[in-house]
Amino acid sequence: LTGATELTLLCAATDGVAACDALLDELCRTAGGDGAIALELSPPPGLRAEIAALLEKHGFAMTQVGVRLDLDARGEPGERGDDVDLHPMRAEEAGFVRSCLAIAVRRGLAGAECRVDLDDWIARKLPLPPAPDALCLVGCVDGVPVCHALGRLRTAEFAGERVVDVVDTFVLPQWKSRGLSRLATADLLDA
Repeated sequence: LTGATELTLLCAATDGVAACDALLDELCRTAGGDGAIALELSPPPGLRAEIAALLEKHGFAMTQVGVRLDLDARGEPGERGDDVDLHPMRAEEAGFVRSCLAIAVRRGLAGAECRVDLDDWIARKLPLPPAPDALCLVGCVDGVPVCHALGRLRTAEFAGERVVDVVDTFVLPQWKSRGLSRLATADLLDA
């Protein structure tokens, strides 16, 4: 969005801390120049502190947090409250979802200049009709959209089972702290 080069490495895996250190050395050496390197790592619990120290040593800083919540282990979400109607996004609700995404992206830019037409970029990311692997739920109260959850269906590489990657959840500020994000996410995962 800013025009800067970014090298993104998803699902990085190494054989231990020394191999991770060597990978980070090589990435930093070969990337050079302007831009950024983005990594998605899932270190095993016993190595998280050591991997975090390596990332810091190489100058990496946390910019987003990936978390996993096993909803089965936590039980059912609480009361729906506020008579929330969660349903697949309707064509007339696309503007609401796109405006929520624009707010989130602008926050993520943290003041950096956006070098693309953000509305056009978001429209391409959320095409209508939605892509076959996309899920988008909208929560309405009295017919007015107040939240959404956006995800992508895929097959897990190793387990071969159907999973949903939660891409985004958004709740209007005046509707926060009512459990709507959790409800929308739970419904998305059950879709």
